[in-house]
Amino acid sequence: MKKETKTRIWSSLAAKLVLLAVVSAVTANAFNLWTSIPTMKTVYLEQLESTLVGTTSLYGAFLDAQVENANQIGESMQPEDYATIIETFHIHGMETEYGYLTDSNGVILYHPDSSLIGKKRNMTEWTESESVQENAYGKTNFITYSVDGSPKYAGQYISNIDGNILVIEMEANEPRTRLKAANMQNVRGGIFAIGISSVLSILFIRSLLVPIRQIISIVLKTTDLDFVKQDIQDKLSRRSDEVGAMSRAIDQMRERIVGHMEGIRGLSNQIDKGSEALNRIAFQVNEDADDNSASAEESHSRQACFP
Repeated sequence: MKKETKTRIWSSLAAKLVLLAVVSAVTANAFNLWTSIPTMKTVYLEQLESTLVGTTSLYGAFLDAQVENANQIGESMQPEDYATIIETFHIHGMETEYGYLTDSNGVILYHPDSSLIGKKRNMTEWTESESVQENAYGKTNFITYSVDGSPKYAGQYISNIDGNILVIEMEANEPRTRLKAANMQNVRGGIFAIGISSVLSILFIRSLLVPIRQIISIVLKTTDLDFVKQDIQDKLSRRSDEVGAMSRAIDQMRERIVGHMEGIRGLSNQIDKGSEALNRIAFQVNEDADDNSASAEESHSRQACFP
């Protein structure tokens, strides 16, 4: 008897399909992360710039209105007046942002750190920005610079009344930290998606392989000439997919094999009957031959006695 070849787990169709599903999910998520992370960074910085510029522009216009009101009643804005107004300027969702005010030469008129008031900020990128050089009053810019080695993002508004410069500043590391957290969240989401898709793939593959194994069992029984029909065969044959077509084909094959075997059994019965008839005829012929031999011997004896 030929030794049965067992299917190794890593050579099985199930292992190959699961591996294909996992590789596909990993590749899809890796490509998504590879394309989305740089795009997300660009979009986030663009939104940050738009938020800083828009917020600084609104706060600058509001500050101009307060200055203009003070001028109309013959008063001038004092540092404490700027402090009362500017310390309320905040950007929702940001933790490191704050506002301060300088004159057109960069001398600080108000700053949350009172020790800096009256000092000039040593920032070439800031004091020589395009808007300052062009005296673009009423215009808001997005600027980047460093203070004591710490990178900053800021919105810069130049007053169209007194030329003072309102700056809403924030640490550049804050959006970077937020981006990093968002990227990690995307990675975790990708891993979760891979896990979910792998589980779903395994369930789907199992729904395919279970009926295939059942069909293999039916075929093996057929090879052992076991043609007893099982309930599972009817269930498999009612399927409208390829598994159902395979099961129906096996049913037809089994029916034909059974038909051929019944035909062979019928022929065998006929041969057995013919063999029995031949045996009877041979027996009768032998008996007749024995009778004839006995008669011949008797006749020969008589002739010997009476010559």
